[in-house]
Amino acid sequence: MEEWRIMERIKTGVIGCGSISSIYFENMSGVFNGMLEVTACADLDMSRAKAAAAKYPGVRAMSVRKLLANQDSRQPDRAQGARERGA
Repeated sequence: MEEWRIMERIKTGVIGCGSISSIYFENMSGVFNGMLEVTACADLDMSRAKAAAAKYPGVRAMSVRKLLANQDSRQPDRAQGARERGA
């Protein structure tokens, strides 16, 4: 079986920072360590997003709308990235 290697970590965000969200943060940084990098979190209640961001280094709290528009917290279109690099 061929082993796949991730050339760069996939930046992602978490929407919804309620009590169950800690499982998502832990799995993304533990189970998928090296593959995923959580860079942002959002919740309709900004105090929850800020509390979650404070627990996890490198995570920024923001509104849901801003997270969805944030290019740093989404998986880029790899084909578009390749075209831009001339591949």
